[in-house]
Amino acid sequence: MDFSRSGGFAGLDERLHIDADGTATVTRKGRAGKPVQLTTTQLAALRKALSDPALDAPADAPADPRACADAFQYEIRTPSWRGSADDCNPGTPAMRKVLSALTPLLQATS
Repeated sequence: MDFSRSGGFAGLDERLHIDADGTATVTRKGRAGKPVQLTTTQLAALRKALSDPALDAPADAPADPRACADAFQYEIRTPSWRGSADDCNPGTPAMRKVLSALTPLLQATS
């Protein structure tokens, strides 16, 4: 699966790739870090969040883009699903759970 977080005041560009075996690699501004193995707890939380059928529910109405300056944009891709959100419209509660599982992994795999 792939997760990206971009935007913000400094123009952040972070990408997280997770292989099926739990090996994770973070790429920042085109430079890949050293691959690390996620813990069983991290993988279980992520799998649980991604298996929620509510991920397919429609998101809330988009926020006014003028009110969302310097926000982060998030994109998630798995072999069977794709989703996106931003800080002004973080999506459904199910999407927020996925983001809560993924975002800390950007730092944990540094």
